[in-house]
Amino acid sequence: MFVFPRKRENLMLLDDGPPGSFALYHESGWIQKETFILWFKKFIEFACPTAEKPVLLILDGQTSHTKNIELIRVARDSYFIILSFSPHSKLYKDAVFRAAVPQTAVSGFLKTGIFPFNRDAFPDHLYVPSEGPGDDARSPVVRTDEFWQPELLRTSLPYL
Repeated sequence: MFVFPRKRENLMLLDDGPPGSFALYHESGWIQKETFILWFKKFIEFACPTAEKPVLLILDGQTSHTKNIELIRVARDSYFIILSFSPHSKLYKDAVFRAAVPQTAVSGFLKTGIFPFNRDAFPDHLYVPSEGPGDDARSPVVRTDEFWQPELLRTSLPYL
């Protein structure tokens, strides 16, 4: 989601944008309560939380996030847990400044095999087939006795 500092929509601003991106407009260029709710509803579709697997969302304490009753209602109904730091929290600022350094980006590229390129960065067992686009992504995976054999998996996946 892009928030542009404009009063009127301009679709050309999204030309060559990432697939699935969308734009919202506000004269300040900052996210507002209403626009944050729109983003959050899109994020729910992406995260697919369930009662068994809720999602923790950590927020920075901006009022569009913290003083938003609709956000709290939607989060509760969608199995989200919201942790919000106060706007001027030293803990939050320390964590962000510690994480937002060039070495974090370099490590991320290295670990994922992006740079330097490493086609073996992820072992084969991590490429388990997922559900197709027509399947209900929120439903748990059903394992049958003939497929699910933990003793076989433990021999090839020592961390199970």
